[in-house]
Amino acid sequence: MLLSLSPSLAFRPSLRHLTSSSKYCALTSIASLDESGVVNSWIDSSVITQSINEPNEVQDKKTGIAEFSDLIQNFSSSPVEKLIIRDSLLVYIKRDDLLRLRGPGISGNKARKMLSLITSSLQSNSNPNPNSSSPDTTPTPPINSLVSHGGHQSNAMLSLSACSNYLSIPFTYYCKKLPRWLKNNPSGNYLRSKSLGMQVIQLSNEEYNNKFSITPTNIPPFDPPTSKALWVPQGGASNLAVQGCERLAGEIYDFYVSHFREGSGVGVVIPCGTGCTALLVHREINRLMENYTGTGTLKVIGVGVCGGRKGITAQMKLLSKETGHEGESLPEIIDCKIPFAKPVQNVVDVFQVR
Repeated sequence: MLLSLSPSLAFRPSLRHLTSSSKYCALTSIASLDESGVVNSWIDSSVITQSINEPNEVQDKKTGIAEFSDLIQNFSSSPVEKLIIRDSLLVYIKRDDLLRLRGPGISGNKARKMLSLITSSLQSNSNPNPNSSSPDTTPTPPINSLVSHGGHQSNAMLSLSACSNYLSIPFTYYCKKLPRWLKNNPSGNYLRSKSLGMQVIQLSNEEYNNKFSITPTNIPPFDPPTSKALWVPQGGASNLAVQGCERLAGEIYDFYVSHFREGSGVGVVIPCGTGCTALLVHREINRLMENYTGTGTLKVIGVGVCGGRKGITAQMKLLSKETGHEGESLPEIIDCKIPFAKPVQNVVDVFQVR
């Protein structure tokens, strides 16, 4: 039997913003000086990934909304639907497309990946600057800008745009030169992201490939633009995604334990762009299964939607290293490219009645 993840992104922008002020946060060693002589540094993303198991209620003085508490309470387990294909193949579909991260208004696997970014920013609001004499000082997120790169219609691009808009911080996005048609008639995720304030820096194909080579890297290829900038690798593939993906793995494990007979073997099929979600869910499921007393199996299987096994595996290995798990086992990747959200014939054939 199969359990498939439905990761489609839905988006509804939020009108609420957080104000900005200075707050100390640990930094990486990559730094430069801006024109005023202030050190500009990349924030180590591990600083952002605080525990969210015991949320502190954060009361917004202007709106009266307990933002952090509400966000966590409403970020509940996504539903699971049952589908029988050709009267024989039973597939459970985990509807993460129905999951919504309040505040920035994003859903799908990007809501999982951005969970720690938003919650840590809201948690920081419960700890005002102790050096301030004003009791009404509004504390700020532990970062003051976001930087990333990728394609012109990327879901991660839109998600980061929504997060930066919600947090009232700038977002800089590096991409290849825009096609003429998109430049003249902005549409889709690109139009939405621009409307949310995204700053686009276009690079020639050569420049882009030199900075972001075929072998992916989580090391920023240029100096940070602000004093507390956060670099987010393409697709959000970083340790920012760990907490949200661990929650997803826990939901899948709980469903497996409660809905399948003893001895059942279940494959968890996850679409792979960078492979980030598949890797992190695979890791956490393996950890949870160590305490499973039954004889069944729960195995993650990745399906590439914008690359083959070799490229996805390379990105998984880099993420494993960054998150402190270098050399860990990797999920199985099916070596066939199935375009995401595009009706190709071999996929359509699966659902044909014969």
